[in-house]
This record gives sequence, structure tokens and C-alpha cells, in this order.
Amino acid sequence: MKIGSKTVTDRDMSRAMERRLSQARQQNPSADYASIAADWDPLLNAVIDARTVEAFAHKFGSVLSKRLVDAQIANIPGAKGLGGKFTDASYQNFLREQRMTDEEVRMIVSSGLLQQLIIAPVVVNAKAPVGMATPYASILLEGRSGEVAFVPTAAFRQGLNPTSADIDRYYAANQRRYMVPEQRVLRIAKIGPEQVTNVQPSDKEIDDYYKANGATYGSKETRVITQAVAPDQATANAIVQRIRGGQTFAAAAAPAGFTPEDISVGPQTKEQFTATAGANVAGAAFAAAEGATIGPIQTANGWNVVRIDKIEREGGKSLAAARPEIVQKLVADKRKEAIEAIVDKVQDALDGGASFPEAAAAGKLTPIETPPLTASGTSPANAAYKFPADLAPALKSGFELGEGDEPVVDSLPNDGGYVLVAPARVIPAAPARWRAFAIA
Repeated sequence: MKIGSKTVTDRDMSRAMERRLSQARQQNPSADYASIAADWDPLLNAVIDARTVEAFAHKFGSVLSKRLVDAQIANIPGAKGLGGKFTDASYQNFLREQRMTDEEVRMIVSSGLLQQLIIAPVVVNAKAPVGMATPYASILLEGRSGEVAFVPTAAFRQGLNPTSADIDRYYAANQRRYMVPEQRVLRIAKIGPEQVTNVQPSDKEIDDYYKANGATYGSKETRVITQAVAPDQATANAIVQRIRGGQTFAAAAAPAGFTPEDISVGPQTKEQFTATAGANVAGAAFAAAEGATIGPIQTANGWNVVRIDKIEREGGKSLAAARPEIVQKLVADKRKEAIEAIVDKVQDALDGGASFPEAAAAGKLTPIETPPLTASGTSPANAAYKFPADLAPALKSGFELGEGDEPVVDSLPNDGGYVLVAPARVIPAAPARWRAFAIA
């Protein structure tokens, strides 16, 4: 699109949309082009307006100096460093963050300056025609006066006593205003931790769990190891003999051409040293005492001579220390299994055609029956009653089931267990004055 001496290209709009997407992702990291599609037209109009102002300024010789543009860029907050001053490094960081070039920033700044210099004065000094301004100003000068009288309603209310027939007619015409919603009496039986409070793990179960989770409760052992891998057994035996003769490992290995850097392995776990030296060498090294020399042991790489310089252990819990934690974990698991077993018994009974009382008896549950409730859990007959919040799924299912439908088992939130529910009675919606007869 061409506007005077200026043009709006696909690249201009592509860059404008990129900048808009970058701004949107500052508020919503998952934003994409689809989420800013509605911004295309406003951005296009803004670019066209900017090019129009630039074309107008170019046509009439309005030129902005580089110094003026530089001063505006230096005042951009994001282009200032931590000290609050503009630096080239902070400006370059700003350009990278905004995904813009210096040329694009200068174009945007120049467009803004031109709008301030060309359009703002026109708007500020705009004058309305006298023919339009005069009627408007006259309205502002208009004044009015009036009188107010208050009529008390008490005099009208005296003697206005409606008869029973009047009330009946009004009630018949406005029954919807006094309609009580459908109510239901629900049968509920909770299946939760309170049914399995006597579940406890045995000593064997605790001991087995401790052994099976050695990685959690066992201590972490690290050994500082020095090792020389000789090309033949004779060389390895000579190193061992010199160590046993009182030489340090480094001095004993030096005649074979090993430097201290060659023989220093450092701290190793058994898994790490197994990967380095193989299972046979690692097994022997981690079975030896601190200060012991192992080998020579033949491996695929040669003959290994190993010294255990230091043994370090950290963390870990004894069975006695870990017992309370293990008991708590096993009790929770066993209670969950016991609850699931009760649910299975109840569900098997329902699948066999059992009624609510029969299914509750199969699971040894204690059923309760609610007063007549609305779907919100309130009781019109008892304003103080409130349906238990932890049994909310039962309320929802109780109003979804039809009268005579098979009971259902719902899970409760926050690991609260399960609940068996069925509607015992359905009271259809009816006007309030007839509710007492419907319930009776």
C-alpha cells in the first residue's frame, strides 16, 4: 500500500504483529498469533496513520533532526541501565528484548514526534463555528424553577384491608412468585476412614517395607579411592609389594609410570566405581576396610590395584527411627485397601439387584436419611439445616437419580472415601401454600 511517498509493506505488518505478540506474552506466556488476530486491523490502521503523517511531513519539508530523535530514545525507560542512565549496552539489550532493530525504533519515535508536532497543535487550537457554539452555550446558561408537594400515604392506607377472597385472587395470579422448588429426601451411607480405624500393619510388614525401600532409608556411602591399572600382573604385583613395604601409593606406582593425577579417582559411590572399574573391582573395594589395598584384580583393561583412602557415610535412618513414618504410610495404604474392599462388597450387592438398605448392610454401613432438601442442600422446613459440604457429590447424584433408580456409589473429594446415595422420596415443586398438604 502506498501513501504519498511512503509505503506500508507486508514486512511492516509482520514486524508490528511480532511486537504485539511479544507484548501479549508478557501477560500470557501461552499467547499465539491466533489470540491476537483481532489486533490486525487496529495495527494496520495505526501503521497507515503513521505513514500518512510521515508523507505529509515529507511533502511540506518538516524534517526531524537526529539529535531530537536520539534525545527521545535516551528517555525510553527500558533503554536505561541499572544506574538509570542511557548506555549503548543497555540500549542493545532493550532492542533484543523487544525484538526490534535500531531503524524500527527510530521510525516509531519519529512517527510519534511528527504526530505531536503536526497533529497536536491542530487539535489544541480547534475552534467550533459560532453557529454551533451559541446554542450550546445558551443551554449552559438556562435556569428553571419549580414547586414540589409531598403527599403522605398514611391517609390512603387507612381502611384498606384486603379480604380473603382478594388475597386468594392475588395469590392465584402470582403463584410463580411463591413457588417452592422440588425437594427430595435422600438416603446416604458414607464409606470412609471411620469404618476402618482398627487397621494396623504387622511388624513383618514394617520390616519388609524398610528393606524394600533401602534407597530411601539407607545411608549413602562414598569412598575416596586411589587406583592404578597396570598392563600386566608383574607390574601390578610390584606396586603392591612397594605399598606393603611402606611406600605411599603414589611412590609405589611412580616406577610404573603413573603420576598422582593418573591414580587419583576421588570420591565414588559403588554405582559410580562399578561403571569405572567393573563389578568385581567395585565389589571388592566396597567390601574392604578403610586404608586397605585391594588387588591386583584382572579386568578387561589390565590389572587393577586399589586403595581405600577414606570411607564417608551420610544420611540414612535406622528401622527404629523410620518406624513412625513407615507405620503412617502403611496405615494409610491399608485403610485405602480396606475402604476399596467395602466399596467392592457394596457394588457387588448393587449389581446383584440389592436395594439401598441391603447394599448398606452388605458393607456394614450406617445409613442416614436427610430432611426434605432442595438441590442447593437447604431445607425449607428447617432453616438451620445445612447439607454436609464433604458429601456434596451425594447431593448432586441424589437430584440426578429418578425415584426408584438403583443407588450409586460416588467418590468423595480430598481422599474422603465414598458415599452410597439414593433418593428416598421426591416432592415435586408446588406453590408454597399447598406445600404442607403435599408433604402430608
